[in-house]
Amino acid sequence: MSKDLETLAKIQQEIDGIEIRYERDSTAIGKQEGETEYIQIDKVNGESRLAVVNENGQLIRLYLNQVPNLKSLPPAVFELKKLELLCLFAVPLVEIPAEIELLGMLQTLHLENIGSLTNIPPQLARLPNLQRVFFYGLSRIESPPREICEQGLNAIRNYFDSLEQTEGVDYLYEAKMVLVGRGFAGKTSLVNKLTVPGYELEE
Repeated sequence: MSKDLETLAKIQQEIDGIEIRYERDSTAIGKQEGETEYIQIDKVNGESRLAVVNENGQLIRLYLNQVPNLKSLPPAVFELKKLELLCLFAVPLVEIPAEIELLGMLQTLHLENIGSLTNIPPQLARLPNLQRVFFYGLSRIESPPREICEQGLNAIRNYFDSLEQTEGVDYLYEAKMVLVGRGFAGKTSLVNKLTVPGYELEE
């Protein structure tokens, strides 16, 4: 068994309720030459594809869909150094950890119907090979704002770049005010009252 298949077994141990079985499928949609094994999970509500492994035993696609207790990504996921696609659908995920940056070969990320997710880490935007990010049904996303996420990966990267550029910058919150009025109406007295400690207005 390859190292990645051992890692997949660790993921199974970390997520209750999934049972891995191995199945060769030469007719699967999207199967590329050299991808010899499809690994599937058995669940209460049926079967769904879990992973795709290439001819070298390297796990290149991982699907964690409809896993009812998946509130965080298993740490073993970040051991998959050749992972190119990660799909998360209808899971109660509350965060994507900063360790996502360890998936340096990741090209595509699907996040769909994850209503509990509120933040996307900046480490995700820095992944060097990431080309596509799909966000659907992220009703509680706050950072980046949902309208940014819906514009795609470039908008997300620009958002985090702008935050980095303003980090550590001191802003001077000042405004000029002009008082206009008739002579001897009390403009100077008002300025003195606002700016001079202990200044007393005349009766």
